[in-house]
Amino acid sequence: MAETDSLPSKRLAVGGYEREIHYTPSLVVYGDYCVAFKLVLLGAPRRHDPEDGVIMAQHLLAAADMYGIDRLKLMCEDRLCDGTDMETAATALGLAEQHGCSKLKARCLELIAANLDAVIETEGYKHLMESSPLVMNDLIRAVRRRKN
Repeated sequence: MAETDSLPSKRLAVGGYEREIHYTPSLVVYGDYCVAFKLVLLGAPRRHDPEDGVIMAQHLLAAADMYGIDRLKLMCEDRLCDGTDMETAATALGLAEQHGCSKLKARCLELIAANLDAVIETEGYKHLMESSPLVMNDLIRAVRRRKN
C-alpha cells in the first residue's frame, strides 16, 4: 500500500446521507507514521433516522478499539453522551457495554431508568435484551436507585 492509499468501510447511511469512513494506515506526516480516518460524503440526502449517529459511532468505536486509538474512543463517547435520547438510549447502552465506555453507560442507564416505559418500546431495547442480557442487572439497579 502506498502511504496515501486508504481503505473504505462499507457504505453507511448517517444523518440522511450515504457515507464511508476511509482508513489510511500508513500515512507519513512530518516524518512520523500516522493513522488517519476520513468521513467521506457519497450521496444525496435520504430520510433521517435517529439511529444514524449511533451507527456511525459504532463503526468509529470498533475502529478505535481495533487500532488502540483512545482519543477517538473518548470523542465518540462524548458525542454519544450528548446526543443520546429515549429513541437511541438502549442502542447506545449496548455500544457502551461492548466497548467499555463507562461514562456513556452511566448516561444511558440514567436516561433509560427515567423513561423506562418509552424505551422498552424501541427496537434498540429489544436488540439490547437479546444481545446483552447481563446489562439488565445494571438497569434494574439504576431503576431502584431512581425510586429511592
